[in-house]
Amino acid sequence: MPQLLFKVTGRFIFKSSGKPVTGDEYIVWLYDKDPITDDKLGEGKLDENGRVEITCDLADASSLDSPGESKPDLYFILLKNGREIFRSDVFYDTQPYVKANFSREKKGIIVYLGTFEI
Repeated sequence: MPQLLFKVTGRFIFKSSGKPVTGDEYIVWLYDKDPITDDKLGEGKLDENGRVEITCDLADASSLDSPGESKPDLYFILLKNGREIFRSDVFYDTQPYVKANFSREKKGIIVYLGTFEI
């Protein structure tokens, strides 16, 4: 059975200048909000335009406190040098808007959560 992959993207810019957040000191974590324990779905680095792309398996959003979840409640955490500096709002019941083939065996969905000012 093929996996159902999520490719979640977003962009981070500085509120003061509008310039992209970049550099090796930044890392982005992607979480699925759940009633008891949130699920970490993956992490990624920012590119030169402040964009992040994190691919994860939809099955990773399903846990004991949210069995069979098919519409995860996603949010980003941005860290600088290992310390949290930003946490996005939660995007409840995330709906995919583009279907894409990542490979012949794996089908996936792309979700763009938006541009975040820090």
